[in-house]
Amino acid sequence: MEDAHDPVITHEEAEAVRGIMEYRSRTLKLEGDKYQNRYLFSGSIICKECGSHFRRQKISIGQPGERIIWTCKMHVEDKKACAMKAVREDVVQQAFIMMWNKLYTNQGTVLEPMLKDLMEIVTDMADTEEMEQLDNEIQSLSEQSRILNQVMKKGYMDPAFFMESNNQLVGQLTECRRKKILLARRQRRSKEIVQTQQLIGLLAGQDEPLKEFDERLFDLTVKEVQISKEHDITFCLQNSLKLTEKEGGVTDAVAHADRI
Repeated sequence: MEDAHDPVITHEEAEAVRGIMEYRSRTLKLEGDKYQNRYLFSGSIICKECGSHFRRQKISIGQPGERIIWTCKMHVEDKKACAMKAVREDVVQQAFIMMWNKLYTNQGTVLEPMLKDLMEIVTDMADTEEMEQLDNEIQSLSEQSRILNQVMKKGYMDPAFFMESNNQLVGQLTECRRKKILLARRQRRSKEIVQTQQLIGLLAGQDEPLKEFDERLFDLTVKEVQISKEHDITFCLQNSLKLTEKEGGVTDAVAHADRI
């Protein structure tokens, strides 16, 4: 039975904890063999040109220039359908380092104001009960509308009275649905608050800027990576924040960290 008692933590906090537990399960291989062949970027890199996922490939295998690249699935199947070029894995990793280090040095001007704005939006936490009430009201109004139409079809109601009653029900339904949309947006903001707080906590746990790619931080903070035709690399974070880095050399992010 859902919502039968006052929760110890919010649904959003519980979901954030589940994300951390899933990551730890994968890292420690607690869930058997199904994760052992899964690469970190699998399913995470999206082509902004056609919307397809990127595939992992190795090139120059056994040679000094051997490296890992990620290629748009659509481009692999049909180069005419998508002109997206492959991107090197180390380039994506270095772009993440650059993005993370910028957040590390500017969290006070990026994340803190964002968290403050989100907190101002979400002022009432009794959202679950209100959403349930709206659902019940929408169901009741929909049932009234169904019955009204049945009565009208059987000729038991004056058309003018039907129009007046039906218009009133439609107006009430429209208002309930509008409130539900606004409430759903507010609930999404509640989730973004928890995820932003988690991101701030991860940054606070760092003693210095990143020098090397950290798989743990990437897995905890990035929902997906979008790559454009020009190889602009956009990191879509768990809290809905999107940050874009230009494709650069391997030393770019390290040099930025050294300057900090």
